[in-house]
Amino acid sequence: MNLDRHDGPASFLAAAEPFLLAAEARHGLPLAVARTCLEEPDRYGGRNYFATVRGNGRVLGAALMTPPHQVAVHVPPAAAGLLAEDLAAGGFPVPGAFGPVECVDVFAAAWALPRGLAARRRRDLRAFSLERVIPAPPARGGMRAAVEGDVPTAAEFLAAFHAESRPQAVSEEPEAAARRAVAAGRLFLWQDGARVVAQARVMGFTATGVRVGAVYTPPGDRRRGYATALVGALSARLLAEGRRFCCLFTDLANPVANSIYPKVGYRPVGDFREWEWGGGGAP
Repeated sequence: MNLDRHDGPASFLAAAEPFLLAAEARHGLPLAVARTCLEEPDRYGGRNYFATVRGNGRVLGAALMTPPHQVAVHVPPAAAGLLAEDLAAGGFPVPGAFGPVECVDVFAAAWALPRGLAARRRRDLRAFSLERVIPAPPARGGMRAAVEGDVPTAAEFLAAFHAESRPQAVSEEPEAAARRAVAAGRLFLWQDGARVVAQARVMGFTATGVRVGAVYTPPGDRRRGYATALVGALSARLLAEGRRFCCLFTDLANPVANSIYPKVGYRPVGDFREWEWGGGGAP
């Protein structure tokens, strides 16, 4: 196998798309991030990394990284060493790794062990995909698109979401992220009477799909069906707008999240893992 490093998202997508689209929901994250890099060049500052792995005359895997985010590893286990060597040769700092379990586990060892780092399993996640919405159990209130006046609440919800699910570096402050999502029409709220009680965000698009994420309900409003109803309504809207499928990730340590999404039609498409490093020398 050979690894090719690409100088940008256009070259990466030209090489990687046939491989990624063959399992579009499973590879939705690198597809969506690469498309965002192409369409919004200023979205991810810094030095981004794009690579594909070839074997037997075709692309067999792909990887990308947009610091400060982890490297997304969708390469065959046999190519994990090649990927680690190329990242190191290019001087790319690697804060962690994320990808399908069978891919990312081998990479984590290939990156951490030679550097005397401890690879720590941070989270186990499951990817889900939906092509048809099952009507959600009824919940009080309804969905609406967020508007400019919702930015403070949306920022508060995003900050709380990241604090609960990903207490690590993010590429954008909550207020800036909320403002950008509202301006793009990608932030949706569930409102019960005068109160906003849940929030969800359209994270990115693939060729025919869309990823939903940052689903958050404040602790005092949980277990009332708000998040389930919001994700169901938002998924139905996205499908009606022409998307073939919606996808999302859940943390396997959160039994509530893993129980609510199947209620509206989401089905598992693969298990993923997130690794981070600790101890030892500099990466």
